[in-house]
Amino acid sequence: MGVKTTTPGNSNTHWRVKWAENSRARKLAKMALLGREIPRFPVKVMLIRHSSGKCDKHNLPGAMKAIIDGIADAYRIDDGDDGWDFQFDQVKCKRGQGGVEIRIESK
Repeated sequence: MGVKTTTPGNSNTHWRVKWAENSRARKLAKMALLGREIPRFPVKVMLIRHSSGKCDKHNLPGAMKAIIDGIADAYRIDDGDDGWDFQFDQVKCKRGQGGVEIRIESK
């Protein structure tokens, strides 16, 4: 999924631009799941960030927040529910070829 992810604390972008980017990422994540059969809840979700840059292990979950919200929207289950097991990884790629890979499986 071709979504740009940024770490919230390291971005000096205007709040309206951040809001628009997050809204777009959330909607794209939801739409990506609505077009396919999704595993039954509870689930393990692996989010893999493809980017030319690298987040440290503490900022990576924050960079994925809009994606997590979109996945929760598709399931119609709050992302704070104990049935979610979110895991994160990242892969370096060429500039302009980034995105987020979503892998979901039942627990």
